[in-house]
Parts: sequence; structure tokens; C-alpha cells
Amino acid sequence: MADFGEDTIDWEDMDMARFLTVGSVISISIDSLLFPFDMVKTRLQVQGQRSAFSQPSFPRYYNLRHAIRTIRTQEGHFGLYKGFRANVLGSLPAECLYYTVYESFKHGWKSSYPVLQERYSTVLPDAETAEHLGILLAGGLAEMVSASIWIPTDIIAQKLMVQGPLKTPKYKGVYDCLRQIAKQDGWRGFYRGWTATALTFVPAGAVQWTVYESCRKQIYRQYPSSVELDQESLLPVAETNTPAPLVQSCIHLFCGTVAGATAAMVTNPMDVIKSRLQVQDYYSKQLLVSTTHQCTSAPIMGIRAMFRATVQQEGWRALLSGVQARMLYQAPVCGLTMLTYEMVKLFACLR
Repeated sequence: MADFGEDTIDWEDMDMARFLTVGSVISISIDSLLFPFDMVKTRLQVQGQRSAFSQPSFPRYYNLRHAIRTIRTQEGHFGLYKGFRANVLGSLPAECLYYTVYESFKHGWKSSYPVLQERYSTVLPDAETAEHLGILLAGGLAEMVSASIWIPTDIIAQKLMVQGPLKTPKYKGVYDCLRQIAKQDGWRGFYRGWTATALTFVPAGAVQWTVYESCRKQIYRQYPSSVELDQESLLPVAETNTPAPLVQSCIHLFCGTVAGATAAMVTNPMDVIKSRLQVQDYYSKQLLVSTTHQCTSAPIMGIRAMFRATVQQEGWRALLSGVQARMLYQAPVCGLTMLTYEMVKLFACLR
């Protein structure tokens, strides 16, 4: 029978209410500390859209440092937190749903795969490959399901992020932005760019969890095995590769950071397209076209058209816009999140 390894705390071992509540609050706290990098990343990704139909309301930034300095000078410290309230409103319920889907799918996969392997051993992969596949699927599925909650608030946050130092901003706040989107586009406006978002975050979630779990297990295997004894009979029941608690925390932080940086770098091109799709109408309405001297609006693009326009007008390097800021945001967020994830699992453990 297949053996999936040494996960010591599983779905049925935890108080899920405690796990989800504490984990979500801590995760939001981590995001709040590093949110300015996400905000700057968005502006760097969309600032290339400057044409007759596209004039961002903020100046061009030369790099990450210049962007942070310019925003703080022109918009103040809180300018780096534009869109933060909308981000939190969507993140709290989405975090709970995310970890519920991830843990439940991983548990179901782990418990059902040995039975399937006994029946179809000739066509199914071995236990180690199946474990990596289960983690990849769980991470991708968790992102896809939770996206149904946080995409609407992400669109609101993105629109607020790209508002530069205007005397009369288009959106006065979260509620006003929500009202204008609903009035202009209906409920579909809250899911603009959904496909691009899924193509960004589903692979990101899959890559992130796969890299993290693989990295963690590889490091654990470098430690000498210790024999685990049964408490009653004192007979050996299993061999474990478990480092000291402090070392474990360092491993989780390191592996999470590597996983976050990897996922951010790999999926940045699609994230650029996603960001531009979500805010394109902010730039395209009521702009003066010099040839006709009339107010008109640009057509709303899809993924393929936006990708083609981005590459043709700005070159392939445009798909790497904001990658530094995105990695500086995702890497520490993922590292601290994974460290917190493992610690909260221990805190919520029923055993």
C-alpha cells in the first residue's frame, strides 16, 4: 500500500475553527506589512500603457526605488496603501476558504490514493509522485475556489491602486468604486479578467505548494533518523527525520520564501496581463483623440489582444514589469505564511 510520508498533523487532527481563524488573522497581518510592494508592483505593471487611449494618472517610474520615493513624496505615506481596505475585505473570507479547500483535498487525496493504487497499480504513479501531484492539485484548486471571493475586491483594490495624485479622483473610496463598477458594468464588472486571474494564481498556488513541500522534505531527509517508540509497549513503530523546533521554523521560513519567489517569477507575465485587463477601463474612458478632437473610448481588450498589444508596443520585457516588487512581496509573505501555517497547525492540533 502506498505511504505518503511523514505529515504528522492531518485534517482530522485539527480544530479547524481555531486553525482558520488564527491562521487568517495572522496571514492578513503579514500582508498588511508588505502591501506597499504589491501596490507599487501594480503601478509598474500598468504604467507602460500610454497611448491616445491610455494615460495613467501617475508619473512614469524608472524602478522600484524611484516608484516608492515618488509615491511617498506626491501622495504621502498612505499613498502606498491605496486599495488596502478592499484587499482586506476580500482576503479574510478567501483565506478561510483557501485553507479549507487545500487541507480537505490533500486529506482526501492522501486517504483515497492507496485504495486506487491497489486497483490500478499498473497505470498510476508511485506514492512519492502521487504525493507531489496531490499537493500541486490541492494548491491550484484552493486558489481557483477562493478566487471567486477575492477577485471582486481585488478589482476594486487595483482600480484604487492606480489612482495617482489627482485633485478629483475618479473613485473616492471602496464603496464609491463598488457602486460605479456595478452601475457601469453590472456584476460582470467584478469578474473582469477572471480567466487571466485564474491563469496567474492557479499555477502560482500549485508551484508554491509543490516547491515548498518538496524543499521541506528534502531538507528533513538530511537529518539523521530517530526511532519513534510506542508509549505502552516501548516497541519501535516508525522512523522519523524531525529536526529541533527552532530548526524546523527556520526550514519552513526558508522553503516558503523560496517557493514564493519561484511562483512570483514564473507567473509574473500573466500577472502583468491580468493587472492591465482589470484596470484598462480606468484609462480608456472619455479620452481625447487628437485626430478627430472628439471624446471617445477604446475597446475593452481580452487576454489575447492585451498580450499582443503589450508585446508589440513595449516588447517582451514588458511582461517582466514589476517582477522585482512582486518577488519582494511574495517571497517574504509566502515564507512567513508557511511558517505561520505550520505553527498554527500545531496550535490547533487536537492531540
